[in-house]
Amino acid sequence: TILLSKGKFTYTITPDTFTIFSLLLGEKQILPIYADKGESVTLNGMVGEIEVKGKGENAQLAKHIQYLNTLENNKTAVMAAVDSLIKTNPHSYSNIYLIDKYYVQDSLPDYNHIDQLIKGLSGIIKDTPYIIDLQNKLSEKKELTEKLASIDYEYDAELNQFV
Repeated sequence: TILLSKGKFTYTITPDTFTIFSLLLGEKQILPIYADKGESVTLNGMVGEIEVKGKGENAQLAKHIQYLNTLENNKTAVMAAVDSLIKTNPHSYSNIYLIDKYYVQDSLPDYNHIDQLIKGLSGIIKDTPYIIDLQNKLSEKKELTEKLASIDYEYDAELNQFV
């Protein structure tokens, strides 16, 4: 738990390996923070309007979020931009955030599209616990869909139902 002092906080971590942790900024906003030796990140703003400054993965994520915020009112443009960012940066940890925020959390996720996006990611990103778990869930959904599609239903007019 990080406590605020006069509306601000400072948190220092010295990781021995690359680490991803999440900053919860409200009920529905989660911001990934990437920690590595010699890197720092600065957050400014309020919930819903966080400005991220940093190096490496943090800088890339900040750039992606800024760009996507300029397209906010056009869902088609946002989704095309998200796809483009993921496909052109297959080694970026930011893809985990993009896939989760824009695809997994959608009210009607397109599982086939999510699967295609994951296939284009580099091995190091595919090997993260989140992506491994997501791939397992996608496999379960695919198996269930195939089972349901293979069942033959007949309509029994007398019972007024499918059997």
